[in-house]
Amino acid sequence: MHQHGAIARELGIPPENVAVVENGYSIEFSEGRLQVGDRIPGEYIFVDGSGVGDIGPTVMRERERLARDGFVIVRADIDPDSHKLASRPEILSRGFVFVPESGELLALAEEKIRDTAARGNGNRLSERIEAALSELFYQETKRRPMVFVLINGGKTTEK
Repeated sequence: MHQHGAIARELGIPPENVAVVENGYSIEFSEGRLQVGDRIPGEYIFVDGSGVGDIGPTVMRERERLARDGFVIVRADIDPDSHKLASRPEILSRGFVFVPESGELLALAEEKIRDTAARGNGNRLSERIEAALSELFYQETKRRPMVFVLINGGKTTEK
């Protein structure tokens, strides 16, 4: 707001005609004079597509986290008999690391996926891979991207 006031003065508006106020305060004009009025109660309302004000705090936290740390999606094919990786896992990163410059980190991630899949019988495998990658990414980058793991084949959850 102070920058707006500075621009107005630079453009030749007399200082007495420039008001710099905090959000929520009214500006009153009377008999050619400007005066800062009372604070008007209000709050921020978020607009999302066609919805107004219907974005909850959980959605806002998730969006802030995505904006700050990005996300990683892993798709892994698991052999249903051996419960080991049937092929090389696919790792997709958006807003977390620039893939062409992150070969070493992604190689560590692939190794972590392979090691995690090799341990155990497949129960809750997607959750175990997610936890292992989350820990790895934080250790290496001090960032916490959202990690989503998609498993094809094999038993992936406890029943």
